[in-house]
Amino acid sequence: MSPKLKVLINFLWKKRTLYVLLGMLIAVGIFILILATTLNVYLPGYLDVDKRAFVMESALRIDSLEVENNLRMAYLNNMLDILHDRVKTDNLLPYDSTVPRIQDTLLPASEREQAFVAKYENRERFGLNALDQLNPTTPTIVFLAPVRGRIIHYDDDATPTETHIELDGNVTVLAPTEGTVVSVSYLMNIGGYQLVLQHAQDYLTIYNNLTSVMVEPGQKVKSGQVMGHAGNVEDPSDSWMGLSAWHKGEYIDPETIMPIE
Repeated sequence: MSPKLKVLINFLWKKRTLYVLLGMLIAVGIFILILATTLNVYLPGYLDVDKRAFVMESALRIDSLEVENNLRMAYLNNMLDILHDRVKTDNLLPYDSTVPRIQDTLLPASEREQAFVAKYENRERFGLNALDQLNPTTPTIVFLAPVRGRIIHYDDDATPTETHIELDGNVTVLAPTEGTVVSVSYLMNIGGYQLVLQHAQDYLTIYNNLTSVMVEPGQKVKSGQVMGHAGNVEDPSDSWMGLSAWHKGEYIDPETIMPIE
């Protein structure tokens, strides 16, 4: 072995030289690891402008979502406290602490109060009192018969706010007078459509158990216009239509304003 090679080997085997080489290898390995992986995003100033803008926008969105989530959770918690009667009473004293507080008592409603509430709800059922009062000089509306049939009389337990009319098969349902269609819905309990018609002078008529409807909510109809069909062709014993009339929120007998039979 040549003397120069021996000198080189002795130099490399020295501890200080080995430590330096090992440190250089570790530094090169870390540098390659950062460049070859996504760890480079953690280096300060390494991100480009687009990536930095995306990160900032994502952070702002997350912050906004967190604020909105906190608001919704606070709302839901308040609703749960109200439903479970966990709302705490107000601890604020009046301005004059010498004045005694008036304690609110949740006394049950008396029979007279309950009767008044029931009468008021029945009168305000369709909110007709918000309209103008009926002018006595206004001529009376003439109602035509929406269908031709026979009125079915019920027992005492029947609903007093609806008149059932027995029909001969499937017939057309006509508008008794001019009006506006308020709503059209399908009632699952009777298996037919319900049509609500608003007329002038605070009159309202309701038609139940229709087999088909040819008008839509908000549509204005003329007197005698076909609004739909009612009646059962396959089972004549189940061929009927429900009719009710209201005036200023109070139920009236349809026979008093239109010739049904």
